[in-house]
Amino acid sequence: MKTHNRGFTLLEVLVVLIITGMLTAVLTQALGFVLQIRLSVMNKITGLEKTAVTRSLYLSPLEGLVPDYPEKPDIFVGSENKIHGLTTHAIENRPGAIVPFDMYFDYEANNSQTVLIYKERGREPLKLGSWPGNVGRFTFKDRTGPWLAAWPPAQAIGKERPSQTPWSVRIEMGTGFPSALVAYVAGPHDRIVRLQDTFGGDLRLEDLTK
Repeated sequence: MKTHNRGFTLLEVLVVLIITGMLTAVLTQALGFVLQIRLSVMNKITGLEKTAVTRSLYLSPLEGLVPDYPEKPDIFVGSENKIHGLTTHAIENRPGAIVPFDMYFDYEANNSQTVLIYKERGREPLKLGSWPGNVGRFTFKDRTGPWLAAWPPAQAIGKERPSQTPWSVRIEMGTGFPSALVAYVAGPHDRIVRLQDTFGGDLRLEDLTK
């Protein structure tokens, strides 16, 4: 007795092709959605990494501010446009070294953007970052009290004499994210008092033994 193998009819083939096409479309759409999510997450991670690097470059020299002796040329001075002082968190020098530095804003009119410049003594200026418009200023804060446009303050606030270095320095950049960053100065705010800085400090050792 002969048996005949029944083949697929045209209708069955068409049904299989339609189902396969529908599954392919669904899987392709799902894969595209997954890839879109992955790209979005990677962009956010990259943005966070960029923000962290920017924050470190901008704030590290300010967090390492240290005072200078009164007769030295690097006593901390700050205005809305420029900062000069000493830092132990130099960007180019070895970590821990006390380095004189300047940080200032430079407006480039040709491309309408503000650039934050950092410069250590004896080295070329570094461009830390930039943003659109002529926007940017430094403000300064004591342990308490309001933000000030200059340091040292024009007049004492709540005490006879302000510390040589502020307790906080804020970099304001206007629009964008972040629009402002705050550095909290970690080191001492005044130099240790020496004998020559006190009343009668010009006396010599032999004078004290007479």
